[in-house]
Amino acid sequence: MNHSNIKSHDQGKTNGQMNCPNCEQPIAVTFESLLVAGKLVCKNDECNTVLQLNRANSGVAINAIKTLKSRLSDLGH
Repeated sequence: MNHSNIKSHDQGKTNGQMNCPNCEQPIAVTFESLLVAGKLVCKNDECNTVLQLNRANSGVAINAIKTLKSRLSDLGH
């Protein structure tokens, strides 16, 4: 994917979502999609873009997400 096509000005308008870099439809960003599946999938039937998490280069971010998820669980969220 060419990252220059990503429209960063509209990313994160809604908590837990980002816009698809191809069709701009919202994509849910969840702990499960990042930690278990390792990918984000556009639900637009005409698009179906898949953003794959590069686990080899994302170790620090993955550990931060795991820590956040654990601490939220401890708080009952």
